[in-house]
This record gives sequence, C-alpha cells and structure tokens, in this order.
Amino acid sequence: MSPGSPWPRRATRAIHLGPLAIGGGAPVSVQSMLTAPPKGQEAANELARLALAGCEAVRVALPDRGSIEGLGRLVASTPVPLVADVHFDWELGIEALEVAGVVGLRINPGTAGRSPPWKALGRAAEALGACIRVGANAASPSRAAREHPMGLSHGLVKDVLDATRRLAEAGAPHLKLSLKFSSLPELVAANRLLAEASEGLGLPPWPIHLGLTEAGPPPQGELKSAAALAILLAEGIGDTIRISLSADPVREVRAAHGLLRALGLGRRGVDLVSCPTCGRCRGDVIGLARALEAQLDDLEDRALDGLTLAVMGCEVNGPGEAGSADAGAAALGDGWLLFERGRPLGRVPEAEVVTRLLELARALAGAPLDPT
Repeated sequence: MSPGSPWPRRATRAIHLGPLAIGGGAPVSVQSMLTAPPKGQEAANELARLALAGCEAVRVALPDRGSIEGLGRLVASTPVPLVADVHFDWELGIEALEVAGVVGLRINPGTAGRSPPWKALGRAAEALGACIRVGANAASPSRAAREHPMGLSHGLVKDVLDATRRLAEAGAPHLKLSLKFSSLPELVAANRLLAEASEGLGLPPWPIHLGLTEAGPPPQGELKSAAALAILLAEGIGDTIRISLSADPVREVRAAHGLLRALGLGRRGVDLVSCPTCGRCRGDVIGLARALEAQLDDLEDRALDGLTLAVMGCEVNGPGEAGSADAGAAALGDGWLLFERGRPLGRVPEAEVVTRLLELARALAGAPLDPT
C-alpha cells in the first residue's frame, strides 16, 4: 500500500519478476504489451517508449519459433522486465526462458491442451528464478471450465488454481494469477471469487494481475477499465494492472498511472485539477487545462511526479482549489492569480499561465527550468 493510501491491500506473497517486486506490500505495478512482433526495430522502439512512459513490465506475444531470436535481442537491451506470452506450444515457453532469457511467462490454462507440461515449465522457472503468470481468459476457456456446474467463473478459477498448484509443486518460485473478462460485472465478480478461493488454501495467496480484456478504444476502454479496476483495487485486490486499449500502448500506461494516482496508490505523473466551467467562468479554463495537459504528457523526466496543479475559473472555488494545489491559477476576469502552495504570488496575463505554472512546479520540485 502506498503511504497515506485509504485502501488497505490484501496480503499476498512477495514475488519478483526480474528486479520488479510484486505483492507482499510492494506498490501496484503497471504493465502493458507490445503491439509489434518481436522481430524488428519497431518492437525495440515501442519497448523504449513504454519504458519512458513508466511501464514497469512488458508482455511480448511469442507466436512461433521464428520469434525466439528477436525476443532474445529485445531481452539483451530491455530497460524493463519482459514476459513472453505463450499459447498452444509450451516448448516455446521453455525456449523463451532458457534461450531468449525472459524473466517471465504468461500461460493460459485454456490453451494448454489435454496434458500441459506443468512439471517441465515449473522446473525451468525454478532453475532460472523466473515468474509465471497463470492467466485465464473468458474468451478462451478450457472445456472443463466452460462446462463447470457452477458457471464459467468458477471453472476458470479452478483452472487457474489447479495450474498454479502444479507449477508450485514442480518448484516454480514466483507465480501470479489473473482472470480476465470483457464484461465489467463478470470481471469484478470473478476476481473476488479468485481472491477468496486463493486465500482459502491455507497459504499466503499468490499476487493477482488485473485487467479488463478487450476493453475497446479510448476513451470508452479507459472508462470501462478504470471503473472495473477501481472497484477491485479499492477492495484490496490486485498487485499489478494493465488497462487494455485498442490504441498506442503508451496510452495504456498513462491511463493506468492516472488511475493509481487517483486512488492514492501511485504518485507517477502530475495531478491536474481544473473546474468544469459554468456561467461564472472568467477565463479560458478548458483551453489552458488542455494546453497544460499536453505539456505534462510530453515531459520525460520524473521530477514533477506527485505534484498537483490547478486551473480554476471563478471566485467560488477557484482560490480554494488553486491555493490547495502545489501550483495553481484562478481566473479573475482581467488576468489570473497565481498560487504557490496557498500563497498568492500576483497576477499574470492568460497567455502566461501555462508557462508560469510549469515554472512554479519545476521550482517546487527542485528541477531545472526548461530553457524553452
């Protein structure tokens, strides 16, 4: 749990995905997935952009043996842990660990076939200290899960826990679980069931990864994902998250950090407060908020992480919100009043508000001013 967070975390085992700590009280981490195949420069470029945006682990689809060499090149230069996403051909998973050198696998019990090599996968993970995510998906269930007498959710939970038990018995040292639906109510109900069932095994439960799968394009996908994941995170369920979007994966990462920041579970990025405007508005709040947001999205350094900036439009809530922020501005009609942590600094014209707020934020963070 992050310091000061109002949401107590459910206790889970502490595991590692390479250098990334997961569970056991570690902060909730943000993950995404490459859209490019792991064979060329496009994948390397996308991986670099994800790391810069704050992605803490990246999953890579591994469709065939021809991808192993490219995956190995990514591993050799990656700034973040890589997880190979493997289906159907489980020998690929072992090659991803032993040949390409990934620190984690994602496997799906629904695509494992009749005789999954859990023992071989578990032993390979043990030998290399790798992490395996056992991730079931409602769109690709096993036949047993589909025909479970209590419904699909119960069947998927059984699949995940059975596979996890077999891998643990084979020696896999780092395991995490996931259960994904594209329906928000089903996702929430199924993950509650998964958390309760894993807690009932008598041992500290393995960490859980959260994600609403096939959420769609933004902003719809962001809204659906945030609604689902916020419910579960507020109940203490979830140690890593992905907001899945039909979009540039960098947007997934920014949305995920924004969600964690809103819940008090993360401090990556800047919290931008602005009013919705009304008939009393005395300045271009919408335009200034958009311009400030664009500037913040383009920042590559992390010096401003955790700060709050405010742009407010009138005297009702403007001075209060602007004064409560680290750096804020309230419209006066003939200019804007700047605040630094509650202290009014004086008026500036509207054309200077964005620049002055960023200067104030950088000064508060002890960061050098942008020469531009």
